[in-house]
Formats: sequence, C-alpha cells, structure tokens
Amino acid sequence: MRLRAVGRGMKLDEVVKLVEGLREKIHFLVTLNTLEYVRKGGRVSYLQAFFGSILQVKPLLKLAPGKVELVERVRTRREALSRLLSEFKSQLATETEGIIAVMHTVAEEEAGKLQAIIKETFRNAEIIINQAGPVLGTHAGPGALALISVPKADPALL
Repeated sequence: MRLRAVGRGMKLDEVVKLVEGLREKIHFLVTLNTLEYVRKGGRVSYLQAFFGSILQVKPLLKLAPGKVELVERVRTRREALSRLLSEFKSQLATETEGIIAVMHTVAEEEAGKLQAIIKETFRNAEIIINQAGPVLGTHAGPGALALISVPKADPALL
C-alpha cells in the first residue's frame, strides 16, 4: 500500500500519516510452533519454555500497537490453527475489502491451506501469502503462522 501511494506521487509525510492512521485498524494474529525462540528472546523463562515443550503448548498471540498479548494457549498444532482462524474471523466482517496476508516461517504447506480457507471466507479481500521477514522469524521461530488484515484505504489517498 505504501508503494502504491508513493507511486501515485504522495510525499513521505503523507505516506507516514496514511500508515499511522491504519495502524490502529490492523489485526495481527500469530501462532507459534515452539516456545524456544520466544525464550531466547527473553519473553518467557526457560522453565516456561521447558514445560510448554513437554505439554506441546502452542500460543496464539495478538500483536497490538506497542505490545504482544496472549489470546490463548492450546495443546496441539491442529487446535492452534483452528483457533487462529476462528479468532481472525471473529475480528473481521466477511465483506471486508482490505488486504489479508498469510505469513509463515518455513510453513508453506500450512500457509497454503490457510490461504485457501481465507480466500473462501473473505471473497472481497485481496489475499497475499508470503514468508515472514527475519524479525518475525527470529522471534517466532520456524513453523509460525500469522494472519494480518489491513483495511482498505481511501482510494484517493493511494
């Protein structure tokens, strides 16, 4: 979206205002396959990561401006993906016309399955799929899956 705005001649300060206005409206949910990388990043203790590994805990996290919130802890990968989808669907109207991104860290097959479900549910949205960048990859570890929605901006701004 930022590139579209720049391509249409928007000045940098106008693009910054556009992005800041959208920041509060973005929904970002992620489920982790392991707690090991959040332990390495100092977000959970060694003991929490150890017991989480034994119990196969898969956290569902919500990223809000300036903070990470735990939505739920589930015990299996299948349940984690199910809860990721249901929580995401509960936050958006199916008529949304924004952009929905399916992001993953070395989980292409599962991301493709999520993308198909999202396309079927949110028929008016632009759906993209991509491997997450190094920041999310470093903190989330392999097997993380995220669903991100960005609302449709005023076409006059793009």
